[in-house]
Amino acid sequence: RAALLEAALGRFASYGYEQVGLRDIAADAGVDVALINRYFGTKAKLFALTISRNMSFAFLLDGPRDELGERLAAYVMQKDASSAELAPLLAQIRSAASPEAGQIFKKQLEQSFIDPLAEWLGGKDAQERAGLIASELTGLATMRIVLGIDVLNGSQTTGLVVRVGKTLQAYIDG
Repeated sequence: RAALLEAALGRFASYGYEQVGLRDIAADAGVDVALINRYFGTKAKLFALTISRNMSFAFLLDGPRDELGERLAAYVMQKDASSAELAPLLAQIRSAASPEAGQIFKKQLEQSFIDPLAEWLGGKDAQERAGLIASELTGLATMRIVLGIDVLNGSQTTGLVVRVGKTLQAYIDG
């Protein structure tokens, strides 16, 4: 079961939902494809479980409120495509165009990030502000990691963290 989850995460993060076959996942795990159905039921259920792993961002909320924007920006700016922590996000981003995977992605993002962040933010338009923060961070991760935009991957990311952090902080402060 664990080997299948790891293989699925690797495949979905690299290729996206539509391009991954269950036989590929089973082969990567070194097991018979029938075990996927036995343990997970469907590809959609396997995908949902795969992307839900390591999706708790509550630790980022620890610390001063007025520094959260920079903490969030730094978290994304310090990661690269090989980061195991970002594999579920990469799987989601690379799979979002699929109607089935897109709905799973939406639900997971709302449950694991937007809703808890909105509750933490509180105040007027908290849900909207949390959605905007998620949008900024997902866009930054996509541009940096999926597309590999050079200017966002240079050695001088400290200035970028400060700039992005200020934008995020504006949403945080309302």
